[in-house]
Amino acid sequence: MFYKIYRIIRKNVLFILLAILLFSIFINIPILFNAKDKIFYSVNNLPKSEVGILLGTSKYLENGKKNLFYLYRIEAAKKLLDSGKIEKLILSGSKDIGYDEVEWMKKDLLKRGVDKNKIILDKKGYRTEKSVENAIALGYRKIIFISQKFHLERAIFLASLKGIESYGFVAESPDTIYSLRVYIRELFARIKLIFADLLFS
Repeated sequence: MFYKIYRIIRKNVLFILLAILLFSIFINIPILFNAKDKIFYSVNNLPKSEVGILLGTSKYLENGKKNLFYLYRIEAAKKLLDSGKIEKLILSGSKDIGYDEVEWMKKDLLKRGVDKNKIILDKKGYRTEKSVENAIALGYRKIIFISQKFHLERAIFLASLKGIESYGFVAESPDTIYSLRVYIRELFARIKLIFADLLFS
């Protein structure tokens, strides 16, 4: 039986790969379309906002090495504050996963000379959607997200669903093997957003 299944899969591998590709494109269309003209690599043309949200991730990889996704987000957040495009910075992450993302971000930003009075802590931002909801609860209706481009697209889409004006400031993306795992995880997050959170909510 298993051999027959294997033969069927092997004969149809191209069809399966094509189906996966088309499916990936399908779920990305609304997210990419919504983020068009809302993502910026430079602060020059980025609209001003009262607050920015630095979306959290672990400071370290499983092998103990520093996470470049994290470091590049910290650098981008500092640059955005220095530009004067935002007045406050929300550090949004989780502390219920064995480490405290928010405290890590706070310490590293303070080391870089960021004024502590410009920092707002959100330790319940365990999901991107929750980060948006927590910002709304604080009274903010216009947001600049800080993360890598692939993450910003989904964050902006989530904010639009809740009637929030938002933009994204792009942090550099590392070119590493670990990056592939992050992109795959993002794909599944988008599948969940489109099907679980939208179609069946």
